[in-house]
Amino acid sequence: EDHGDFRVFDEFRYDNANGCLNNLYSGYANSIYTANLIISNFTDENSTQTAPQFTSAYTAQCVAEARVFRAYMHMMEALAWNTPCIVDRLLDPSEFPQQASSQKEVLDWVIAECEKAIASGSLPVDKGAADKDASARMTKGFAQFVAGKAAMFNNDPATARKYLGDLINSGSYSLVPSKDYWMLFHAAGHGNSEVIFPANFQEDPNFT
Repeated sequence: EDHGDFRVFDEFRYDNANGCLNNLYSGYANSIYTANLIISNFTDENSTQTAPQFTSAYTAQCVAEARVFRAYMHMMEALAWNTPCIVDRLLDPSEFPQQASSQKEVLDWVIAECEKAIASGSLPVDKGAADKDASARMTKGFAQFVAGKAAMFNNDPATARKYLGDLINSGSYSLVPSKDYWMLFHAAGHGNSEVIFPANFQEDPNFT
């Protein structure tokens, strides 16, 4: 009975109660909400367009990182569900999110959000291909990656070439040597020169 929901999904026998789909969508939606908590409270991008009471260079960085993260979540929703809702701020209790009219609308918005974050100058920048710490942040490189990937799925190769070309030419990333290829997707390869942003998790010592 292990991974039953995955088998049902892989065999195209699923309905809207499938745990794989529910958990994936909930994860994206909760992540978007978390990002909006930062953006709506530290900018005027909220339902009342109220200016924040406190700002600093640090909050500007947090907003830029949250903007890229939120864009990434919307891109992943668009690639899986085609026309998800664009939730660009905290919603009031009486509001309902509106479904996008097309996948293109979502991907255009994703690219614009990444461009806004890059233009802010507040995103962390990788210090080079050996910078392991940067792989755990929403960096300028990751924003370029998201914009480039969104553009590829948006049938916009010129924009994709721009952002992915900038990413390649930045010198912040490089292919691992052949002798280290075995490290990819293993603990030994975490944060290596190919990594733009990995899945991160914390081991729970109490969970055996």
